[in-house]
Amino acid sequence: MNWTNCTTEQFLHPLIYKFIRIWLLCLVSSILSAQNDYALSIQQHRTKIAEEHLKDQRSPLRKGDLKKLRYFPADEQFSLFCNYQKITDADSVIMPTTSGRLKYFVRSAKISFQWNESIHTLFLYRPASAPDSFQHLFLLFYDQSNGEETYAGGRYLDLEAPLTNDNGLLVDFNKAYNPWCAYSDGFNCPIPPEENRLSFPLYAGEKLYKGKHRLGPKSSNARKK
Repeated sequence: MNWTNCTTEQFLHPLIYKFIRIWLLCLVSSILSAQNDYALSIQQHRTKIAEEHLKDQRSPLRKGDLKKLRYFPADEQFSLFCNYQKITDADSVIMPTTSGRLKYFVRSAKISFQWNESIHTLFLYRPASAPDSFQHLFLLFYDQSNGEETYAGGRYLDLEAPLTNDNGLLVDFNKAYNPWCAYSDGFNCPIPPEENRLSFPLYAGEKLYKGKHRLGPKSSNARKK
C-alpha cells in the first residue's frame, strides 16, 4: 500500500472512521445548540426590556420607538466571570448627573477581568441610603465605542451581589443598556466616573439609539429618573 497517497478513510478502520465522524457531528451540533440557546436567552432579555419601557410611564419610549433600539449580536465571549471583591470600608461617591443634579452612591465592590491580555477593573455601586446588605449593584461605565457605535454618555448594567464567598461574579455585557438620557431630555442620569472607563471598545449590549429624541416621560406626571 502506498502510505503517502492514502486517505483518512483508507488509513483508519471503517468502523473507527465512522465513529469519529459521528462524534464530530455530535460535538459541532452540541456547540451550535448551546450558542443558539444563549442567543435566544439574550433576545428574551431584550424583549423583556422593551416590554418594561412600554409599561413604565416614566420611560420616554413609545411603542413606535422600540424598533429603533439597536443591539450588538449576542456574543458569549462578553459574558465574563470576574473576580469579585467586596469593599468593606466603603466610601461615598458623589456622581453628577446629566441634569446637573447630584446623586449619592457608595462603592460596594470591585470586579476585575482579563481582556486582550490585560487586567481591567471596574467598581460597583449601591445607593448611599442602602444598607451594607443591599444586593442590587449598579455598574456604569465608559468604553472606547462611546460616541460612535454606542451612547456617548456611557452605559449601565444591573447586577446582583454573589450570595457565596467564592470571589466570583458573572458579568454579561450583552445586557448593557443605555440610560434614559440616550432617548430623551429631562432625566437625571448618573454620569459614569472616570475610574470606570475601559480602555478598549466593548462591542456588546445596546448600541446608539437612532430614534427621535424625546422631551421627557410618556406621562407628564411621572417622576423623573
